Amino acid sequence: MRETGGVAIAPRASGERQELLAFIEEIGLAIEGQGLPRMAGRVLGALLVADPPEQSADELVATLHASRSSVSTMTRLLEGAGLIERVSRPGDRKLYYRNRPDAWHQRTLDTMEPVRNLRALAARGLALMDGAPPDVRRGLIDMYRFYAYWERELPRMIESWKAARDRGELPPLPEPGEAP
Repeated sequence: MRETGGVAIAPRASGERQELLAFIEEIGLAIEGQGLPRMAGRVLGALLVADPPEQSADELVATLHASRSSVSTMTRLLEGAGLIERVSRPGDRKLYYRNRPDAWHQRTLDTMEPVRNLRALAARGLALMDGAPPDVRRGLIDMYRFYAYWERELPRMIESWKAARDRGELPPLPEPGEAP
């Protein structure tokens, strides 16, 4: 359901619109905590609760009360990060955006390069400190083991998640009103 002004969220009850807007802001803060701009999180949050799921830049501008240039910049950033995708509609020249299926596990897999780099740096540090007492090397040993573990386990965890998803064995969704 669309309201005048391009609002892309469909409240089912009085007051829900404000709750959804607050949720969008919370997503913005959470994404900002991950190192991306808060506005990128707000765009992502709006797309996560959008009805229909595909939203034009103009609709996002109206929903977020943001500038067109800001929404344009943030959609490019989110698309580059693999969190959203562009879609088109037959006969419509506008571009639309929606959250990308499987974005979360792909984003997690994308963390593998920094994990590999940090493990390799720890190994280099250990080589440089070869012969130093264990208490001097303790930080490097811990760093190496931590990142080597995640380098080995993270791909396994993603594959296990995919298999559980395909078998329909993921945890159930929370009930309405249930605490997170």
